[in-house]
Amino acid sequence: MLNPLRVLLIAAVAPLAVLTHALAQSAAPAPANSADRDTRGVPNIDGLAPEGGWYLRIDAGGSRLNNGVATIGPRAQTYGGPGWTAGVGLGYRFSGQFRADVSADLVSHSRLQEKIFLTNLYWDLFTFGRATPYVGVGVGAAQVAIMSSAPVAAAVSGLDRYEWQAAWSLMAGTSWALGRDLTLTAGYRYIDLGAPSFDVKARPVEVNLSGLQEQQFRIGLRYALR
Repeated sequence: MLNPLRVLLIAAVAPLAVLTHALAQSAAPAPANSADRDTRGVPNIDGLAPEGGWYLRIDAGGSRLNNGVATIGPRAQTYGGPGWTAGVGLGYRFSGQFRADVSADLVSHSRLQEKIFLTNLYWDLFTFGRATPYVGVGVGAAQVAIMSSAPVAAAVSGLDRYEWQAAWSLMAGTSWALGRDLTLTAGYRYIDLGAPSFDVKARPVEVNLSGLQEQQFRIGLRYALR
């Protein structure tokens, strides 16, 4: 199983290696005649520095649900595995380094589906060229649903398949400026939805999940509203 803290560290710090290499290159002696330098292919990044204001975002990617155990009385069944996620958000950049947004995501696995609503805060660590690595945290709530195709849903009559849970997340990744208003993002998100329990109508039992923790890798676009 992936260690979320290790992945967050790699996702946040890896761009530092690129920056270190670039600084080493820039420290090399310059040609005696600056006109001799070949500037073909060097991007024009003037005007791409982040500014305050509102933005929209969309994201999609893969999600892996950590293995867990669902129990009802003495019976137990495992769950977990790959899935997908997609979401939208509305946010505001307060300065060159800090921004926040509210997001709504749909996550689907073979036996579970989640609708996740988070308030997120991000710290853009630094900008080098067009690239800006970031870290973030999110808190909110999620509706967890047992899919009707799940074996436990068919085996337990009267099962209430929906449950609301508190949710929190940790994020790290890199943004790449495509233009003045459009930014490409790629990142990792660890999300924890607790350990939900589902009631069974007219019966003194519950379906208990040992925990819902997910590792997600997503790409997205962020568009500044001006």
